[in-house]
Amino acid sequence: MSMPTNPFEILGLPVRRDLTDAQVDAAWRKIAVATHPDRPDGGDLARYTQASAAFAELRVPWSRSEAYADVVEQARTQGYDGLDDGGQLYTEPLPQFRGKGETLADRAERQIEYTDEDPWIRKTFERELEKRGRKSLMPEDAYRDRDYRWAYGDEGD
Repeated sequence: MSMPTNPFEILGLPVRRDLTDAQVDAAWRKIAVATHPDRPDGGDLARYTQASAAFAELRVPWSRSEAYADVVEQARTQGYDGLDDGGQLYTEPLPQFRGKGETLADRAERQIEYTDEDPWIRKTFERELEKRGRKSLMPEDAYRDRDYRWAYGDEGD
């Protein structure tokens, strides 16, 4: 059996972003008492060392958040959509497999108007276009005026 590498698994904790310091401390103490090398039975130095490293990573809240993000990212690279509240991997079914196909209303509900779009998205998009030697054809007014009227070539003919 291979040793876990995820710090949450090593300490026997659920993969949750809202773990408390007390939960992490309790999990660490339980493993430290059972595996410490100074125990009469010799303990388990390898497991104690691994648990010490996991505790060092999870004992500080911001470091705990980074470890959680790493686990979620690893889950996504394995094809999962993330972790549920219990720290279990899950995959969100596509809309067409949730009992109905995606409708135009579903798309409209998720649509972001250009005026509401984060400026960072536009800047990033334009930077990517520049890398490819292209320029956006999106009129500047479309980003400012919610009621912008698109001019089509066949209008007014």
